[in-house]
Amino acid sequence: MEAVKTINREELPTLIPLSEWNKYVDFPKVGTLRRLSFKNTNDFNKKVIRRIETRMYIDVKAFYKWIEENQERET
Repeated sequence: MEAVKTINREELPTLIPLSEWNKYVDFPKVGTLRRLSFKNTNDFNKKVIRRIETRMYIDVKAFYKWIEENQERET
């Protein structure tokens, strides 16, 4: 199994294919992101997901912004 190399946020690409998320970031897992997208939790799809043809991409800056915006709701 290939070791995950975590990169600083500033070094991350702008868009990461959903299926390759864990090659760049170790948390959350791809399955968690798929569940957030499927349930569209707190407008996740509109704010974070970018679709290009049939592929789903995560907008990295939008993802971390979404995390900060929704942090208070969970506590």
